[in-house]
Amino acid sequence: MQSSEDPHTYSVVVPVHGSEGTLPELYERLTMVMSALVGNEGFYELIFVDDVGPGRTWSILEGLAAGDSRVRAIQLMKNSGQSLATICGFQVVSGSRVITLDDDLQHPPEEIPVLVGCLDEHPECDVVMGISLTRHHSPLRRLGSRMVNRMNTVFLDKPADLRFSSFRVMNGLVARSISLVQLPSPGIGPLLLRVTSRIQNVVVEHHPRRVGRSGYSPRKLFRQAVGNLVAFSTLPLQALAAIGVV
Repeated sequence: MQSSEDPHTYSVVVPVHGSEGTLPELYERLTMVMSALVGNEGFYELIFVDDVGPGRTWSILEGLAAGDSRVRAIQLMKNSGQSLATICGFQVVSGSRVITLDDDLQHPPEEIPVLVGCLDEHPECDVVMGISLTRHHSPLRRLGSRMVNRMNTVFLDKPADLRFSSFRVMNGLVARSISLVQLPSPGIGPLLLRVTSRIQNVVVEHHPRRVGRSGYSPRKLFRQAVGNLVAFSTLPLQALAAIGVV
């Protein structure tokens, strides 16, 4: 289904974890980019979901929400992971288009118009994910990402030329459909494939991390890949059935 909602209303969902060093700048850059994008007739909201990380992140979010009616700050009751924090944001979005990005400024907010422009140029598309030709991650992180991508292609029927990314724009119908799925360890990429096959990539910039370090170690990436396999593939059941026959 194509959304009949106003395409000039946007919800930006940012899962937040221990990012007190980047949040003020992220907010300032997002407000500049989104204000220019929607113009005088559009609407946008910024939804920050605090995944209960260290530091004074929540107090910063409370201050942003108190000073700007377009900001919504949500705090989870416990640390639940980036995917669940993002889905929590999906449950309260009101925009006809939903944008997601990380909180560490490696996804430059200034690249959001590139994502939106690609969606405008391809009205048959439901989701656009921004990927970079040069990613500023450690060699182990890049190796883990390639491993996860390969496993998703083999076991989840993901198109080989499609890369998952947390820097994306999607129709609001897609985000709200994902928010209805109840899984203990959801992966946004596989969930998107469940909802729609009309997904494509567009090249965007990727900046080096300036504060802290990534929480995605190769071990966590592997666990995520295995979780996707169990939750979204029938392969484990087929393997158990084969063992039972033997």
